[in-house]
Amino acid sequence: MQSKPEKKGLSPKDKGIITIIAFVIVVLLMLAAITFMFRVDTIIVKGSSSYTAEQIKDAAQIQPGENLLAVDTAAVSARIQKKLFNVEDVKVSRALLHSVVLEVEPAKPLANFITPKGVYIISEKGKVMLITNKARAGLYNVVGTDPCPALLTGDRFTSNDERKDKVIHELLAGIQASDTLVAKNITLIDVQSFSNVVVTYNSKIDVALGTINDLEYKFEYASNLISGSVGDKEGIIKFQTDPSRASYIDKSGLDYNDQVYKENIESYRAETSVSEEEDGEEGDDEEEDSEDSGNTVNME
Repeated sequence: MQSKPEKKGLSPKDKGIITIIAFVIVVLLMLAAITFMFRVDTIIVKGSSSYTAEQIKDAAQIQPGENLLAVDTAAVSARIQKKLFNVEDVKVSRALLHSVVLEVEPAKPLANFITPKGVYIISEKGKVMLITNKARAGLYNVVGTDPCPALLTGDRFTSNDERKDKVIHELLAGIQASDTLVAKNITLIDVQSFSNVVVTYNSKIDVALGTINDLEYKFEYASNLISGSVGDKEGIIKFQTDPSRASYIDKSGLDYNDQVYKENIESYRAETSVSEEEDGEEGDDEEEDSEDSGNTVNME
């Protein structure tokens, strides 16, 4: 009897090729599904803002049909904050299969940073909302901030000294958090020297804080002095190295000190001038002697 011919199966090589083709097909189908299923077709704007929803969407620069999973949420947030100056922060998230949610936090003006180059309107979180030539009413007035030359509207405020940046940030935060008499009635802040900060209470009393260490304690101490013995008289409260010690000098004392200082300066200048004149006369005499000596030499 003749045996039936055996059926030959797929070779290992053929099986490998089929497996690879099947894998590629699956991947392509998955990519097509992802592209189709996760396309951005809706942008939802939440939160309050002085801008319209359309203005915020335009600033986001998310293209219709863009892959939802490929949206760079951090970049979208940064674009909106940079372009829209009255926006403080934006939280960007993905929702469902086709939506991007933009949750907008409006910028709240806090301070006028008054500089020779103009007035920088600064938000509560340190954003430059506007650069103008006029201070805005109802905000803290701050001098001595020394802004970086390249600073533009929409940037986070930075000075030419990182140490000053830290002092400004902590000082403003401390003032806002304080419930003391001084903190609630500050009319001017001077940070020209970050190690000798001065705030002015009610346009009358300068409070020389020194460093901003123990800030709340210093506010309380100065407030107690004003509520007690100092009152509402013009003058200066100056803290010593030890924050538990401070001295107060009223306006008459300041004027007296200023007058004494001016008199000392004038006296010093007068004495210096007389001394220079005497030195000049002696120099002239020596020069005459030298000239006579020279003539004599020439004559010989």
